[in-house]
Amino acid sequence: GQVVIQDGVQVSPNPATTPLELRCLQTVSGRIVLTGSFASFPADSFAKLEAVGGLLFSGVSNGGDFSFPSLTQILAQGLSIQGTMGAVSMPSLVTLNGGLTVQQSTLSGGLTIGATTYLQSVLIQTSTLGGVGLQLPSLETVAGNLNITSNVNLAAIGLPALTTINSGGSFIYQSNSVGPASLAFPSLQTARVVISTNATLTSLSLPMYAGGSDFYVYDHALLASLTAPSLTGVTTQFSVHDNASLSCAVVQALLAQATSPAPSTTDISNNGGTCPPPTGPACPLCQNFGDSCQPAQANTYAPAQSCSQFYQCLYNPADGWIWDNLQPCPGGLVFSPSQGSCDWAGSEAPGCTP
Repeated sequence: GQVVIQDGVQVSPNPATTPLELRCLQTVSGRIVLTGSFASFPADSFAKLEAVGGLLFSGVSNGGDFSFPSLTQILAQGLSIQGTMGAVSMPSLVTLNGGLTVQQSTLSGGLTIGATTYLQSVLIQTSTLGGVGLQLPSLETVAGNLNITSNVNLAAIGLPALTTINSGGSFIYQSNSVGPASLAFPSLQTARVVISTNATLTSLSLPMYAGGSDFYVYDHALLASLTAPSLTGVTTQFSVHDNASLSCAVVQALLAQATSPAPSTTDISNNGGTCPPPTGPACPLCQNFGDSCQPAQANTYAPAQSCSQFYQCLYNPADGWIWDNLQPCPGGLVFSPSQGSCDWAGSEAPGCTP
């Protein structure tokens, strides 16, 4: 059943009838709850613990380090941390069912979970993680959200194996007051990404990232480097804006990669520098992204090679440049140059491909 340790002393089960020697515990079917002051609690108190239903640090104060060297399974109720302590280390933890949550906490030595490859969700919020920071070296997949938000200080973030945030979830790194100046996610390939308003972020690297439905990077004063060489899978929203130190030329180059299909909505306003119209694939009306297209032609349309598609000529006054956006006609219709809209077959542009 559940084991409750309050102020470093066993409370449940009743120690008068069921005294526990914590150092000998190997399996707890229920949850272990740690609450209160742990000023003199030995770091190796759970040295032999291998499996537990759940692990809850609730209102822990004056805590030192908590080490779980043999723990391989948290079976159902997750790991939740709230309190003040040193380092929390679970180097052998493989199974963590129920998610990981750290809220309103100070872990002066950081958090390490060594062997978990899959998590249902991660929430690191309004906390300080010193020492090693947040280290999840084996994590590959998150089913829901991976949310690192509104933290006071993050010494480091280690997610070298993270590959996928499943559809329906997001990778959110947002509103962190102090964090690593440089962030790299070397294996991340697929995720909806939201990275915004991080005060100390100067460099972001996503070398394997192909996309997700949305890609948001915005509202950074210091971000000057953004590496994401293959954004072909960003299909809905490409929004990289209000990054004062990030060259708009870099942002334009990133947007030019998002082609399979092009995102339905884009915002690249208020980044650093002054950009000329970028070059790119020709649109019959917006020649080479604006060589001949003028602002007055914004939201006009032109035929594409396919009879059932058309180009929309878009003008962004914030950046002063123009680009084309390939759009389909609804089922069975073709683009009519004379009408400037989709119409019945027979009104298509001469020479287009059926």
